[in-house]
Amino acid sequence: MNLHTQYETKKVSRYPGWVVLLRGVLGLSLFLIGIQFNRNDNLLERVIENTTQLQSHKRIHTFIPLAHIMGGIFIFIAIFTRRAAIVQFLVILAAVLFIKPENNIFLAPLKFP
Repeated sequence: MNLHTQYETKKVSRYPGWVVLLRGVLGLSLFLIGIQFNRNDNLLERVIENTTQLQSHKRIHTFIPLAHIMGGIFIFIAIFTRRAAIVQFLVILAAVLFIKPENNIFLAPLKFP
């Protein structure tokens, strides 16, 4: 079997098209959110400073955008998808548990590129 035939047989996805599209949209949105967090670094630092559980972690504001950008890229191109999804789940779980609505992060004007 030559290389072209092997490529053509492996090219067919084992997932339905809507799952691949959903994965692409989620990966792209995580990437854009990571860029937005990177642009609003001061807002993210302020929210982390106002959260008592996260004050001891000084460099967490650099990890969050990096995790979103790299996780979004990995999910979009389907490399290490499960690992990237687990990391994203942990970041979102920490945000739900530690960030309070009184910090007004949802009231800040967000502008996407």
